[in-house]
Amino acid sequence: MKIRLNFVALDVDSFPGKGLHELDLKEGANVVDALLALGLEEDTFFLTLLNESSVPRTLRNATKLNEGDTLTLFYPIKGG
Repeated sequence: MKIRLNFVALDVDSFPGKGLHELDLKEGANVVDALLALGLEEDTFFLTLLNESSVPRTLRNATKLNEGDTLTLFYPIKGG
């Protein structure tokens, strides 16, 4: 199955998944599977959204992906 990727506020030139806008995964894959396929650690500090809904780090392993989903990764943004 294929999912779309969206990177926000990331230096994609040094990112392991640079140049990717789509990711091909096996059926039944979850958010952790996608992160690992991108060369990232399971507990990466990036915030993750699935189809614009936040996926907390504790739920990444239980959050299944479907054909056509959009996975967004971005650094946590702090302001003051």
